[in-house]
Amino acid sequence: MPTAVQPDTSPDAVVVVPGIMGSELVDAEHGRQLWGLSEPGWYVRAWTRPASLDALGVTGRERDGHVGRVRPVGLLRAPAFAPVLRGAEPYTALLSAVSRVVRHPDAVMSFPYDWRLPVAHTGPLLAQAAEQHLYRWRRHRAGSAGARLVVVAHSMGGLLSRHAVAHLGEQVRAVVTLGTPFAGSPKAAVMMSVGRGAPLPLPYRQLRDLCRTMPAMYDLLPAFPCVHRGEDVTMLTRADVEGFGADGDLFAQAVVGRREVGEIPAGQVRTVIGVAQPTVQGLAVAEGLAQPLFVTALRSGGGVGFADRRGDATVSREAAGVPGVPATYLAQSHGALPRAPEAIQHVCAVITETTLGQPLGPLGPGVDVPEIVTVGEPFSITLTEPHPGASCRIVDTASGRPVAHPVMRGGSGVSVLSGPGLFRVEVKAGGSDTVTQLLLAVVP
Repeated sequence: MPTAVQPDTSPDAVVVVPGIMGSELVDAEHGRQLWGLSEPGWYVRAWTRPASLDALGVTGRERDGHVGRVRPVGLLRAPAFAPVLRGAEPYTALLSAVSRVVRHPDAVMSFPYDWRLPVAHTGPLLAQAAEQHLYRWRRHRAGSAGARLVVVAHSMGGLLSRHAVAHLGEQVRAVVTLGTPFAGSPKAAVMMSVGRGAPLPLPYRQLRDLCRTMPAMYDLLPAFPCVHRGEDVTMLTRADVEGFGADGDLFAQAVVGRREVGEIPAGQVRTVIGVAQPTVQGLAVAEGLAQPLFVTALRSGGGVGFADRRGDATVSREAAGVPGVPATYLAQSHGALPRAPEAIQHVCAVITETTLGQPLGPLGPGVDVPEIVTVGEPFSITLTEPHPGASCRIVDTASGRPVAHPVMRGGSGVSVLSGPGLFRVEVKAGGSDTVTQLLLAVVP
């Protein structure tokens, strides 16, 4: 019988890297908050008032390398929202859990960054910051001279982490990615082309115009055959990008940047992939529009077949994987992955070198909800597959209080919201983890 039980902690250093939209941004000169406000109602006003988000656009001077106008100040502490991308959940639960499985809170460093700028710019900054953090931790009173680094990266943060591995090599013990689009996402093309040549609600116009200025968005464009052209499926081209009104030069720079940094070796990466959610997996490009397709092209026997492989509602299942690396699958949406308890358990298990194995319990349902709804008008909540006994509630992210409990019958339910704001739809089925999606309610 053991007389003392040691805490299950790791001697290593940890860096947590958020995804796109996952860092709070401020105007460096005046200190005005540009992104990541704690009041959910701010997103209602920001996306429904003309020019309210113009300061987030990347200027010509910034494209030329004169950066610093916008400064990252921390990871998200409250939910954030953007049309098409839907929402980003805060990283507070992940950071808190990670801090409990290391020898001292100083072993954990978060890396907020200006997510508008290209991966080729920000990746080396992460590599430098990670190296300095590891150096400090090895000399810390609770640290170890033999400590290595674990990088925990959500979404685009996983693309940045390739630079850290390229720079630090074997000093990086593991990179845990949560929904990283290693092969890009067709949804990025949809965001840049949506509504071209047609009347469009203001939130979508603002999103489209902002995305076209941001080099980072071009780093997220699909880098695999996903464009359906007749009976063939091909790569997205510069002509396609310019055809739907985006910037061909930024596209070309992203392609070069992707080639110049190597992939993370299979032995150093662990992938957590969101599944079961309706996800854009392909594109039909015509007349200046990138139309979303919800099927993946599968080549077999010299021909092309199609299947709905789904994903996390932003990144398709295949695009988030790394060849030769077994994945951990969770039925969860993209923005909610770093907040999901099972994903956090997996991250902590990797940090402490414990093999968690497959997700605890069965996979949950896929959930399809509108991203923007009108106050006072009914909207549907649909499960991709019926789950007997599924329950649903809608939570006001400002107060944390439930505002509705839609009854789910036959795989669907209907609800109405009485006021504007940012809300979280939570669906629970059986013993699976709760699947969540953020939606914005606006006045007519």
